Amino acid sequence: MMKKLLISTIATGIMVSFATPSLALLFDRPDFFEEGKEQFDREIERFQQQAPEPGLSIEGEEQEQTWQHLVSREGGFSIWAPRGTIVQETKTLQTEVGNIEFRVLATNPQASRFVVAYSEELSSTQLENPRAILAGLRERLVSNTAFDLIDEQPITYKEYPGRQLRLRDSEETITFRVYLIDETIYVLGASQPQQGELSEAATAFFNSFEAIE
Repeated sequence: MMKKLLISTIATGIMVSFATPSLALLFDRPDFFEEGKEQFDREIERFQQQAPEPGLSIEGEEQEQTWQHLVSREGGFSIWAPRGTIVQETKTLQTEVGNIEFRVLATNPQASRFVVAYSEELSSTQLENPRAILAGLRERLVSNTAFDLIDEQPITYKEYPGRQLRLRDSEETITFRVYLIDETIYVLGASQPQQGELSEAATAFFNSFEAIE
């Protein structure tokens, strides 16, 4: 039995729900960002209409943002993310190295979206060519979307290989960091409505990622 995802948070009132695919968005948004968007929006609207709990701030860009610590023992990682509606789901991607199943955790604070996903343990055959794994996932994230690839570069997490991708349409920029750590692929994603440089929140999110045993 899969272990439960452990979430420790410095905020209260977190809502957990399950994403339902939005078919109108399936073919023009990158993977991990296409499903559940309409449900995200409904949950945010419903939450903002409720009376806030004492000490809980939910409106105002000038207010300090609250962060939550997300820990997955099963996934072998921890990360800090801005507080927002949390959605968990399972997603299978068809890549050039075969189908890969991911467990996905996403949070949607205000107009942004933050995603962390980890794959099932890869097979020995798939692991024979780490570059092919990263290239296949890169192709899947970039193709069949309405977004343009504006930047791509190799990155590392400690000694492990990875790629950073930045995709953009007329209204939104999505940044991915993909790592292959031992037998697991990790996909980190952050969206922002503006078209400038990587936001401070996204930078902090990416840099807080830690692989744990």
